[in-house]
Amino acid sequence: FSDLVIHDREAYTLVIPPDPVLLEASIRVQGRVAGQVWVSRTAATSVQLTVRYFIPLSGSTLSVKIGRWNASAVTFESTGPIDDIRKASTTVSFLTPTNKVEGKYSIVVLSSTGSRAESSAGVIELVDMSRPRIDSVSQSESRASGGAVVLVGVTGFCKGLSMTCVPSFAAGVSFEMPDNSTKAAVVLGAVSLTAWQRNFLPQVPSFGDFINGLGPAYSAQFNLTVSSLEANVKANSGDGVTTAANSFVLAILTPTVAAATI
Repeated sequence: FSDLVIHDREAYTLVIPPDPVLLEASIRVQGRVAGQVWVSRTAATSVQLTVRYFIPLSGSTLSVKIGRWNASAVTFESTGPIDDIRKASTTVSFLTPTNKVEGKYSIVVLSSTGSRAESSAGVIELVDMSRPRIDSVSQSESRASGGAVVLVGVTGFCKGLSMTCVPSFAAGVSFEMPDNSTKAAVVLGAVSLTAWQRNFLPQVPSFGDFINGLGPAYSAQFNLTVSSLEANVKANSGDGVTTAANSFVLAILTPTVAAATI
């Protein structure tokens, strides 16, 4: 037989497969999406993400690192044609390591065959949930003249106290000014997640009417704030300090400022 020569240059193309890509927008922490990717540093929390252009070879294993620490209970499921990696992806699930140093870390997915996908630095945060923290803010900016209503979700209050604990936020919310001074904001109302879930609002009887009275946009923002708190409680209840009873939604009236952060 003589050598086969293909003269049509477009009849066959050699393609270099793309490197695996960890899709940061796909990261889920029991319902929370990218941008809110934080977990309790003391509780193993379920995380799920997708790696594009990647299917582990048969018989290979995957490992996941959060910073320099190994995650546990790693499982994966792949979709797409095994003979065209450009159309393939793998969903990876794992539990975060516990009792590690608080901070922000990258996520790295490693295959036993050498493939690797890494997120940007600080994509996931290990948080000390025993301290009060701001869970979410309904909007990222408002007018400098003040008078805007902002909804803030907070957790970690009333730790170890009665389920009926109602902390006073009357003088506890302030804005940090550009010159590092602070300016107090007016707290229009506060309601615990437990009270809202039970439709039992003895501490703020008109809170629901107040939110609804602000209009559909604020009602929607309130529902998103509540959903974030609920996801936080579900994801981190294993730490023993994150509960619906110590999570609150605050409605605050912004002060007159040039520029500031809560």
